Amino acid sequence: MLFVAVLALLAVCAAGIVHGSRAAAAQWMYERAKYGADRASLPRVLALCESAQGLYPLNYYFCLWAAEQAYYASGAAGREAARAAADRWCERGIALNPYNRELQIIRVRLWQERSPGLAAAQWARYVDWQFWDPYNHALLAELYAEAGEIEQALAELEWGRRSPYCAVARGRLLEAWEREKQFTAAGGTAPARRPR
Repeated sequence: MLFVAVLALLAVCAAGIVHGSRAAAAQWMYERAKYGADRASLPRVLALCESAQGLYPLNYYFCLWAAEQAYYASGAAGREAARAAADRWCERGIALNPYNRELQIIRVRLWQERSPGLAAAQWARYVDWQFWDPYNHALLAELYAEAGEIEQALAELEWGRRSPYCAVARGRLLEAWEREKQFTAAGGTAPARRPR
């Protein structure tokens, strides 16, 4: 009986050593990708994060860093490849932690160009979960404005009225209002009411 207990203890220790070694190696790769000389190269950052996640797939920070770097690089050459990488890393990270706001924001910003309505609907689900943060309402107002949902954008601005985030959202709402006015002048239907 003692022999079986010792063998079980040794097996647990060996598994712990393997697990700890993999987590340490993954963390070292993440540190190189985030703070080392490799951070200047997007392909290198993505490769290091891929390797780190392969060793320790439970750390969503690898996904967050890779998604951020790919998203911010999507404005440069290779835009579509970087956007695809950012989208892929967002999905991985959100699968690990659906409540991480940074990953959700990157995903919504990626969707914003393709489908503002889909981006607004996605962010509205997140705002339902984290309702009392004024930034969330300001971003939702901005997304609704871009999707042409002026009334919904106005309603969201009410929730974050006194926050510093509302200035940007209000500016986007006024831009959307101007687009609506131009559409109306060209023979479309009238918008509901002017934003404040």
